Amino acid sequence: MRVRFGHVQNPFSAPVSTALERGYLAEAGGELEVTRFANGSAMSQALARGEIDLGVGGHVQTLVATLAGSDQVFIGPLGFERAPDHLPIALLAAGEVSCGRDLEGAVVGVSAVAAISELQLRIYMADERANYDAVTLRAMPFADLGGAFTRGEIAAASAPDPFAARLVGEGLAHIVDRGSMSRALRDGERVMITGLASSRSWVAANTSSARAVVAAVARAIDDLRSAASRTAGDGQAPYFDRWLEPADLQTVFDLAYEHGLTDRQADADGLIVSLD
Repeated sequence: MRVRFGHVQNPFSAPVSTALERGYLAEAGGELEVTRFANGSAMSQALARGEIDLGVGGHVQTLVATLAGSDQVFIGPLGFERAPDHLPIALLAAGEVSCGRDLEGAVVGVSAVAAISELQLRIYMADERANYDAVTLRAMPFADLGGAFTRGEIAAASAPDPFAARLVGEGLAHIVDRGSMSRALRDGERVMITGLASSRSWVAANTSSARAVVAAVARAIDDLRSAASRTAGDGQAPYFDRWLEPADLQTVFDLAYEHGLTDRQADADGLIVSLD
C-alpha cells in the first residue's frame, strides 16, 4: 500500500530522519512516498487538504488545524522539550536587546506564524510585562536568520539549536530566553513539540499501516536514546521518547489559549489516538 508521508527537517523530527536513513520505514512494508515541507504549518495544511496521509506535525499547528475543523490527531511522539537540560529552542536578539520591552516595535524572525515560535514570544512578552502587539513577526527558514540579522532586517528571532548556537557563535545574536514554553516549565516537566500526525479517518481505515510507521519511528527513537552523545552538535538537544501522554500536550494547549494564540480551549486527550 502507498503511504504519503510529510517530512519536516528539524531537530525535533530526528527520529523520522533516522528511520529513513536506516531503512526502518522501508522495512515497515508498503510504498512510502516522502514529501518534504519547509515547516510544520505547511505539513499540517497539506494534511488538511488530503494531499498526504501522515507526517511530522507540530503541537500548535495540529491544534490550530483541529480547531478549524480538520480531524487531525497525533498517533505517536517525536521530540520533546524537557526542563532544564532539553530546551533547544531559543529566543535570540541582536545588539542591546535584553528584555521584552526592548522588542516592542521590533521585527522578530520566526519559522512560521501560529506555531512554536509565536507561542514562545507571546509567553515571553507577557512574562516581561511587555506589549506583544507591538512586535512584527516575519516568517523565514532558520537558515536565513543569519543573513537577516546581518542586514538589520530583524532584531530578534526564535530558533532551535544547532541554528541558535551557530548564530551566537558567529556573534550575530545572544540568547535572551531558552525554551519555547519560555519559563513556563518546571524542572522535570516536558512538552511534546512534534509528533506523528495523521487524520483520524485515515488511521481508522489504515490502522496496520499507521501502526507499522509508528513502530519504525519508535525503533529510531530507541536508537537515539541509546546513542552515546545526545547533543544537537551545538547547544541543547531535544528529548526523545516513544511514549506520549495527554499531559505532554495539555500544557501547550492551555498556554496557547491563555496567551491568545487560540480562541478556544482544547482537550489533549481527544487529539491522541493510541495504536498499542
